[in-house]
Amino acid sequence: MALTNEHKEFLLWIFQASAILLLFCAIIRLSLIAKPPIVTLTDLTVPTNQGGNGFSVPVHDEVSQNYTSTTVVFSLVITNPNKKGILYDETKLILSQNGSVLGRSSLSPFYQSGRSSVSNPVLLSADQSISAENGMLNLGLETTIRYRILKWTTKRHSLSLEASVPVDEDGIFSIGEEGVELEPAKVIRNDEKTILCYLGRLLYIPSDSSRYFFPMPL
Repeated sequence: MALTNEHKEFLLWIFQASAILLLFCAIIRLSLIAKPPIVTLTDLTVPTNQGGNGFSVPVHDEVSQNYTSTTVVFSLVITNPNKKGILYDETKLILSQNGSVLGRSSLSPFYQSGRSSVSNPVLLSADQSISAENGMLNLGLETTIRYRILKWTTKRHSLSLEASVPVDEDGIFSIGEEGVELEPAKVIRNDEKTILCYLGRLLYIPSDSSRYFFPMPL
C-alpha cells in the first residue's frame, strides 16, 4: 500500500518534532551537568620551631596580624568553572601532619556566582608547634554544595578534598607561586573496608599460635 502525500507529510512532521524534542532534552541535560569547584591553597604562613626561617611565605592579609607561635595562616582560592552559581554549606578544614590532627577551622556558608573566583583567608590555631622536620602538612576540606540553575537549586552534593604541602630543600614548607590545588580525597568504600578487615584477620597471628590452625572467623 503506497503512502499518500498526507501520510508522508505527517510522518515527516513526527520525525522533525522528535528530533527537536531530543535536541531540547540534550541541551537541558548538558545544562544540568556541573563541574565541582576548584580549590587552591595559597599564601601559606607556617610558624616553625626551627630557628632561622620563621615563616614559609609572607602573607599580606589582615588576618595574619593576629597570629601566634602556633597559628597557621593561609588562603583558599575557590574557583567556580560553571555558568551556574554554587551554594556552599559550612566548610570544615583539618590540618594534620603524620596522621596527627594539628588543628581545625571552618568557613561560613556562602554563595558563589558562576565563572568567578573568591579568596578566603583562614586563620587556624594548631594544638602544637609545627616543624618541617616532621614531614609534609596535609590539609583536608569537607563540605556540601548545591548548584543554582535559574531559580532551581539542586540537591546537596558532598565535596571532600585534600592537599599535601611538601618541605623544600631549604627545610621550609613550600607551595610555589601558583599554590597547591586540592584533589579529591581518597575514600575507602565499605566493601573495601570489609576486604581489608578480612585480610587483616587472615594475617593475625595470636601469641599462642599453637592453639590455632585456621584464620580467625569474621
